[in-house]
Amino acid sequence: AAEQLAAALKSDDADLRGMAARGLSQFGSHPDIVGPALLATLQDSDPAVVGHALDAIAALGPKILPKVIEGLKDKARRPFAAALIYRMGPQAAPTVPALIEALREPPANEDDVLFRRQAQLALAAIGPEAKDAVGVLIESLASEEREVRGTACYALGKMGPAAAAAVPALQQRLQDADDAAHTAVIWSLLKIRPGDADLEKTAVPLLVQALNREEELVRVEAAAALGGLAAAAEPSVVARLKELAEKDPSDQVREAAAEAVKKLEAK
Repeated sequence: AAEQLAAALKSDDADLRGMAARGLSQFGSHPDIVGPALLATLQDSDPAVVGHALDAIAALGPKILPKVIEGLKDKARRPFAAALIYRMGPQAAPTVPALIEALREPPANEDDVLFRRQAQLALAAIGPEAKDAVGVLIESLASEEREVRGTACYALGKMGPAAAAAVPALQQRLQDADDAAHTAVIWSLLKIRPGDADLEKTAVPLLVQALNREEELVRVEAAAALGGLAAAAEPSVVARLKELAEKDPSDQVREAAAEAVKKLEAK
């Protein structure tokens, strides 16, 4: 069966290739067949098929981490390695030193900048276990690239209290940032210093504004954050979250908004 699915990855039908990639995630006991087939599929012309292949490789679990770490050392392969780490989450914690080493390289072109964002999202997915990367993320807060600064804030926030060393840099960033960047910094500080009443009051209007942002991830995190803030239990905020829970085009956003409403109405 593994051999037949691997052969299907060469089909002219993109849907069939995608199904084959998903199916191969169930055949981890045959790495000699599954591994090379899925790795070859990462060069597929259809982004959806590549996504399915990445999901299937990630599903193989920690045994693939040595190859992932090796991939982070190769500029051609490291975007795929970062994408795999993002999908694997905390179980990819052994890759943190390699991610830090890659992030310490100064970006030479747009591809390097894109990778920096991908790598920081990978650290965010690992969470508190990636705390050794706090220093390199603090450096990213001073980047000229807005998306690099934003993903650094996100990664630090996902580490929570483990990223306490970043608080002074984030507070400084709050003074220097424009209005659009305030939300990311405030969100990060809320995660690192939960229970700060003054910070929560400042955060609520910014998070409500973030519910209108185009990026799905921003809306998800803003809704989730509002659900945890006592200061957000106001009729206008709850009404906006209810609207989001009913009408947002994203399943994830609707779920996060509905859960936030449930929490706020229970306060």
